[in-house]
Amino acid sequence: MYSVDRVRTYVKLARSSHRPKKEWFHILANCPVPLILGMPFLREAQILTENTHLLESFPSESSTIESVFWIGTPHNRMKCNLDGRNAVAVADYGSDVNLMSLSYAKKEGHHIDRRREVRKRLQFGDGSQADTVGQVIVSNLTLDWRRPATMTLEELHPDHSAAGAGQPGSSSSLDHETAQDAGATFSAVFDVLPSLPCDVLLGRDFFGATDAFNVCPVLPVGAENCLHAELNFTRSLGHIDKFLRWIRGDLGQSGSELEDEKMHDEARHEKAYKLWKIDVELGRLSGQSKVKKEGERKKIVKDWQNRHGSCRFCNSVCVSP
Repeated sequence: MYSVDRVRTYVKLARSSHRPKKEWFHILANCPVPLILGMPFLREAQILTENTHLLESFPSESSTIESVFWIGTPHNRMKCNLDGRNAVAVADYGSDVNLMSLSYAKKEGHHIDRRREVRKRLQFGDGSQADTVGQVIVSNLTLDWRRPATMTLEELHPDHSAAGAGQPGSSSSLDHETAQDAGATFSAVFDVLPSLPCDVLLGRDFFGATDAFNVCPVLPVGAENCLHAELNFTRSLGHIDKFLRWIRGDLGQSGSELEDEKMHDEARHEKAYKLWKIDVELGRLSGQSKVKKEGERKKIVKDWQNRHGSCRFCNSVCVSP
C-alpha cells in the first residue's frame, strides 16, 4: 500500500513517564483506526516488555471483524516448532488472530478445518478485507526460549507438573531453568489465509499469554512493523455430538478404524482449543479468578491423560524420538 501524505507531531503516552517526542505518521486513505504506533516507538518506550501495563483492550463491541494490521514487511521473526514442524514466524502484535498460509499448511501436512462456521473475514491496515479458508489447531507450539519467562511456568504450562514431581524443594511445575532447557509448549489456533506472504504469523493474544517479547528479547525488529489494535476474538470449534460421544467412551464401537481416528483427532483438537483459550485468559486474570482458571486447565489435562493413558492413537503418534 502507499501513504497519501505524512505529518509530524508530538506523542505522549498516558500514564507514562516518557517525555513527549515528535514522531512521523504516514497518512493512509482507508486506515480502519485513528492511529497506529510502529515498532520503533513501542520498542523505545518498552511497551511490549517492561511497560505492558500501558496497553489497554478496546471493548469487543468496537468491531465485528478481526483485524490484521500488517503494513509493509514486519521484520520481527521468531523460531518456533508447530507439532514437530520447524517454522520461522512473523511476530505481529497488531494482529487479532494467528495466521498460517494455505501453501505452508498443505506443504507441512497440517489438518485444515474447512467448515464454513470456522471461516472468518479479516480487515487489514489499509482497510482491505480477505476471507480465511479454515483453521489449523496446533497442539504443541514451542518457542525459541532464550531466557526464563517473566510469567511463571505454573501459569503458562501446568500440564507439565508431573515432570517436577519427586524433586526436593521443587514446585508442582517445572522450574524456569528446566523449562528453558526442555522448551515450554503451548496450543494455538491458526486461521488459514491463502494470500499470507509468510508461512506463519503470531498475533497479539499469543504474545499476551506467553510473554514472548520478554522471552525472546534479541529478535531483530524493523521500522515497518505496525502495532496496536485490540478488537474481538474467535469462536469454538469441533462437532459437539462426536466430542460428547468420545467423552461417553463409546468411540471404539463405531466399527471403522478410520472413523475412530477421525473422531479421536477432533477430540484432541477440541481439547487443544480449550487449553489455548484458557492460556489467553490467564494472561489477563489475577487473584482468585486466575487460580480458578488454572484449576480448570489442570482438570482438562488430567481428564485427558486419564482417558488416553492406553489410547492406541495417542501412543502411536506420541512416541519420543
